[in-house]
Amino acid sequence: MLCEPKLWLTVGSGSGAQFCAWRWPGVNPKGWVDFDTLIRHAQMAERGKFHLLFMPDFQSMRGDTATDPQQVLMEPMMTLASVARGT
Repeated sequence: MLCEPKLWLTVGSGSGAQFCAWRWPGVNPKGWVDFDTLIRHAQMAERGKFHLLFMPDFQSMRGDTATDPQQVLMEPMMTLASVARGT
């Protein structure tokens, strides 16, 4: 049985994979808890014909929320349900 390759997007932060991207001008530093940011990322993935959107689940906050980049820490199922309204 052959498995088709899937193109998927991991949504881990509101600013992308670059560790310090949340500090760049024009980036919402609170994007990791902003539904509109997550919806915008999901819509871009949809336009790019991605097959799925993955949201990791973490057990706790990481580092200092004032100075360190954060990951999506909201409960994934409820967050994805909210994101689904925009796709």
